[in-house]
Amino acid sequence: ILDMAINNKYEELISSHAMDILDLFIVEQNEFGIVCFVEDIKFIPDLSNEIKQMLSQSSFFMISGYGLENAFIDNNMFVFEAGFGEENTPSRLHIPISDITQIVVDNAVIFVNPNSKQVKQKSTKELDLEHSINMLLLNNS
Repeated sequence: ILDMAINNKYEELISSHAMDILDLFIVEQNEFGIVCFVEDIKFIPDLSNEIKQMLSQSSFFMISGYGLENAFIDNNMFVFEAGFGEENTPSRLHIPISDITQIVVDNAVIFVNPNSKQVKQKSTKELDLEHSINMLLLNNS
């Protein structure tokens, strides 16, 4: 396990790398997709509850066309516009770079963020499961 100072520097490095990749694709207008943790996305205007319920905890967004043309990075946030639901209701998404789990190009994952909330939560759940199994084994000895 990394000590706190190294871990913070590592997280900054990963976020910086993600921003560099996103910036390259925005400047070059190259289509790409992102997988991200939805909980902390700010939607402007806010989406209806019906549409929000259709989104999973981790969602994939394809950044192309109008969304790509208007995408930018601001204050550690990836910002783009997308349409949702049958009526293609527009909303501007503000996604913390740290919540982007993967960047995908042509169906190939080119970036994985091992520090994203989703990965950390999975690791915590795996540790909890391992702890529970160990406790059961100890109780049965």
